[in-house]
Amino acid sequence: MAGVESDLEQVDQYYVTSLGVKIDTGTVGKTVQDVADELDAGSPLIWISVAGDDTISVNTHTLNEGEGFLVAERLRTALGG
Repeated sequence: MAGVESDLEQVDQYYVTSLGVKIDTGTVGKTVQDVADELDAGSPLIWISVAGDDTISVNTHTLNEGEGFLVAERLRTALGG
């Protein structure tokens, strides 16, 4: 997707992996807080961390089987894809 990059990040402090999504807000046309708010307001609610001006973080270790696809679809929609 144009303006979006993702990478798995190891969080050594907690021994977990999270998904970092870097967003070119100019290309996407939304701030990372806009994306976070949209996911938080949807059904089901998806809570993500805002990690700076251009990055959100999804704590993947808290997802149950099959929920990753739901998060991906909602994230794609929120990003305009």
